[in-house]
Amino acid sequence: MDCSESSQPPSSGDDDTSNREPRVSSRAVSDHGKKGNKFASPSSPKLEHVNVENLLYERLNKLDSLGEITALEALAIFNRLIQNLLRLTSELESNDQLNLNDLLFKKDSSLSDQASTPILIQRKRARSLQNTNREDGGSTEGQNNDLDVPLRKHSRLDFNFSDNEIRPNIPHSEQGTSGAPSGSARSYSQDCIHFRLYRSDFQVEQSLSKKFYLLQAPSLPITTYLERIHHYSNLSTATLLTAAYYLFHMTFNLRPSLGSSLLPLLPPQDSDGTNHKVEMLPVGELNVFRLILTTLRIALKLIEDKNHKQAYFCKVTGIRGVEELFKLELTLLYLLDFNLFINEPGMIRFLFQFRQFDSNLRNNVK
Repeated sequence: MDCSESSQPPSSGDDDTSNREPRVSSRAVSDHGKKGNKFASPSSPKLEHVNVENLLYERLNKLDSLGEITALEALAIFNRLIQNLLRLTSELESNDQLNLNDLLFKKDSSLSDQASTPILIQRKRARSLQNTNREDGGSTEGQNNDLDVPLRKHSRLDFNFSDNEIRPNIPHSEQGTSGAPSGSARSYSQDCIHFRLYRSDFQVEQSLSKKFYLLQAPSLPITTYLERIHHYSNLSTATLLTAAYYLFHMTFNLRPSLGSSLLPLLPPQDSDGTNHKVEMLPVGELNVFRLILTTLRIALKLIEDKNHKQAYFCKVTGIRGVEELFKLELTLLYLLDFNLFINEPGMIRFLFQFRQFDSNLRNNVK
């Protein structure tokens, strides 16, 4: 089913978004690769109004909960990730000696100092200690260094980030190097959980990712594209952060551990115990639009109980039709190895992992 070719946006007076019919040029992000500039700019708050530097490097340390991040701020984080990936891809084209492991895993000084432990981590740790105390009938005294928290029973964030949690049995391979199980006392600096790989054969990843490429890049600015999708799809904070989570881990072929550490994870390890050399799927102007729309669509389907129909989402994002959208979704699922599980501890960890990457990229890549 093809999307309409009209350039008129949906009526702003229609409050029922499920009945809105945005009519935009489907060629803007279609596989024909023809440039399109028919996306009407929605009259909603702009990304330029968000101080993402302050959000990542100041406010993130002071947040009491993820619910304090607004949807527009989450969109700004998603946009920051996209810009970083574009910049890094461009840099790798001219400098193939760039060490991705250093950019991704060089420690953030604010996380290595006990005195500057972010409030978000402190509060989550305290709740974990209270739960452990209730379950074990013991005292929390002397356990101030515990970083592990129970995993939620369900993968839905539901904006949501609730505290309805249980404690699972974590396999030994997903415990820290100290061997301590989830819930035991562990020092802030000693927690040591590693990423795994979605696939050991990176060429498979590269082959699958070709589905996202266009023949010609759209002329639409990425920020305008994000604002448009956000405006007409009413994206929540949880949806946007989840999309960023998927894009980050898929791009670097990093599968997060099911362990509940709140610290940024360490590099995956090869069979001989050495750190695996991380490789990156290129993110450029020919594939970034389809990566954006696909990660957002998968996140929407996971997080939200009610969703717009596929045809509506096609018109909002400019994709040619529902069959093409289904193919893109399936490709992303294979790239993620259908590993969509996510919970509050994992999201907290991702935000600090991303900040670590963002800081290293801006300090070391000019």
